[in-house]
Amino acid sequence: MLRKFLCGNGRKRIDNRAMAGYNIKADYPWIYSYAQQAEWDYVHLKEGSLILVDAFIRNRQVNAKTVCANCNCDYTYPDVVTEFIPYSLEYLANYKTDEDIALEKELAKREEIHSIIGE
Repeated sequence: MLRKFLCGNGRKRIDNRAMAGYNIKADYPWIYSYAQQAEWDYVHLKEGSLILVDAFIRNRQVNAKTVCANCNCDYTYPDVVTEFIPYSLEYLANYKTDEDIALEKELAKREEIHSIIGE
């Protein structure tokens, strides 16, 4: 039952974006995944993975909270959040294959056995 409600999200980097006169070299929008896709993403993706996302973009207004670096006071300001809600997601490069995951599990099992028997 829990699998039906599983949701994953993460900020993904999009390089070389210019916005409103600022020199922004990267943007980090949220990309959501749900159910089985969220489980696969958790297992297969790692920092630096390259993915192809077929998704719709949702922008929404939020009240963001932050702490002032000068006076350490909390304050809230209006902001816009950009989110990608995928129809599909494809792993392209620098991700863990099923074979990599099986090998990691086998090595972990062997290490556990060696630690138990002391070899």
